[in-house]
Amino acid sequence: MPTQLEAPPTTITPRAAVIAMPEYHPPLAGRDALRLDFNENTFAPSPRVFAKLQSLTAEGLTIYPERQQLEQITAAHYGLEPNEVMLTNGVDEAIHLLACTFLDPTDEVLLCTPSFFMYDVSCSMMTNHLVRIQADDTFAFPLARFLAAITPRTKLIMIATPNNPTGQTVSREQILQICAAAPHAVVFADEADLQWYVAQIRTGRERVYAALRELNIRTWPSAANFILMDIGPRHKELVATMREHGVLLRDRSADPGCEGYVRITIGVEDHVTRGLAALRASLAELNWTPAEGRQPA
Repeated sequence: MPTQLEAPPTTITPRAAVIAMPEYHPPLAGRDALRLDFNENTFAPSPRVFAKLQSLTAEGLTIYPERQQLEQITAAHYGLEPNEVMLTNGVDEAIHLLACTFLDPTDEVLLCTPSFFMYDVSCSMMTNHLVRIQADDTFAFPLARFLAAITPRTKLIMIATPNNPTGQTVSREQILQICAAAPHAVVFADEADLQWYVAQIRTGRERVYAALRELNIRTWPSAANFILMDIGPRHKELVATMREHGVLLRDRSADPGCEGYVRITIGVEDHVTRGLAALRASLAELNWTPAEGRQPA
């Protein structure tokens, strides 16, 4: 309680850890164009999901969801116990719950960079001991340096496969090595793609790779529904020009080691066709040349 000589506080501020946490900058402009900027499903939900959504009534939307039955069905499908399954509102909620559940202020979080930004956001609210292992210019997962960074204080290990934004994978054997080296830590393997959509992405990804090779744009191997492109200093100009052509790309230059890089999402067949047409037209308008890209280290 303030004494008679103390003025009461006039403002209430968030915790220091929240103020210091990195900011996430979502797109502020409208996204009423072909969405090849975020690694999201560019097609639609499953027809069965869409039909179920259409069957909901106004009253049904006001009912708290009951997860138990669906978690039991999910557990049976994967051969797990129901208490080993938890359904969340997207992966962001799962990351947030893990950070809140397991991290104390003195604990360490181990992650490879560049990677999914929400790891930083959720974990930095709980501890400022985030140990980031920077990938080299190949963006391959730095397993040896990752293993060497594990300490008794390592409490949570975040692994995205395929990684965002690079598209690189971490093998099952590598994940098991990490688990064996850190039995005292929680290892979070962030994986995703449905079989039909995976087939669409694989076909579309090869089409995009072929076009990028034709255009002499430097890329990296990707096992995800996106490809990282080396555009160089005019990365912002390309993103703006593509928007004028009705296609959205994601500038990843703010990520560690990604200066000048832009990410294109792989959609279904028609989306790939439209995206590549816009890319060719935009590069031609800018008179872009491959020499503008960063050279490998």
